[in-house]
Amino acid sequence: MNDISNMGNDKFEIDNAPKEKKKNTWYIILIILLLVTNAIFIYLYFSSQNKFQTAVVEKERTLQETYQLKYELDSIMREYDKIKEEYGILNIKLSDQDSLIKEQAKEIEKLIASQADYTRIKRQLDRLRNITQSYVRQIDSLYRINQELTVENVKLKEDLTYEKTKAIELSTITDSLSKTISEATYMVAYNITPIAYKIRGNKATPTDKAKRTDKFDICFTIGENKLVPTGEYTLYIRIARPDGLILTQGGYSFDYQGRNLQFSEKTIINYTGKAQKVCVDYARDNLNLIPGIYYFSVFTNDYILGEGSLKLE
Repeated sequence: MNDISNMGNDKFEIDNAPKEKKKNTWYIILIILLLVTNAIFIYLYFSSQNKFQTAVVEKERTLQETYQLKYELDSIMREYDKIKEEYGILNIKLSDQDSLIKEQAKEIEKLIASQADYTRIKRQLDRLRNITQSYVRQIDSLYRINQELTVENVKLKEDLTYEKTKAIELSTITDSLSKTISEATYMVAYNITPIAYKIRGNKATPTDKAKRTDKFDICFTIGENKLVPTGEYTLYIRIARPDGLILTQGGYSFDYQGRNLQFSEKTIINYTGKAQKVCVDYARDNLNLIPGIYYFSVFTNDYILGEGSLKLE
């Protein structure tokens, strides 16, 4: 009987052995799946944390740059206002430029508010700083000369002949200084507004698509500046694709400060010293246009008047 009982137990253990082995295999597979799943969740968690931290750093950098640019603009304008107050009656020499400088400052404020290209805003700030510093130097020089003239005039009263001769010399110096101030001034183009058009027959329809664009209309305003000599000026328009290529038909080029630059279109204006609006058309013909931001710059042979941009999809 014991032998029969033992044989039965052995058979039961043999029958259950494969089942236990199979059960253990499933447990192992389940544990492996749980480990893999946990590893994936951990990876995704740390990946999202890294992206979040990167976004926070980028946001802080943008805010810091915006604050820096705004602070720099405010510093320039505070210094300019301070100089105007210090020089009193000589401030008349700056009055014609006041609106020009303020318009430039407003444009820079708009660029900062729209978080435009940092390098472009810095370039505009440097340009504004150069304008204000140039006039400050000239007015400061005029102020010192006027002080010297006051002392000289007191001495000249002792000798009428000497006084008349010196007065002529001083008048020549003043005229020369005024001429120097005028030569240091230049025209500024603002509100540069390019618009892309699709042409069908005689109808032009605005578009924001690069492939549909057949021509650009570029309009801008030349600011009032009574210190700039009046007369005819040739304005050169340079249109740069997003990849930096200048849109030009054939060998269009002009001399700019001793360098040969390509241009897209040009126009001739008769400048009277007052603000005037200028519009220029540019047909792309067979030139290829690509999506991105296009930059429109206005030049003379001596300096750049201003820049604008247009984004095409």
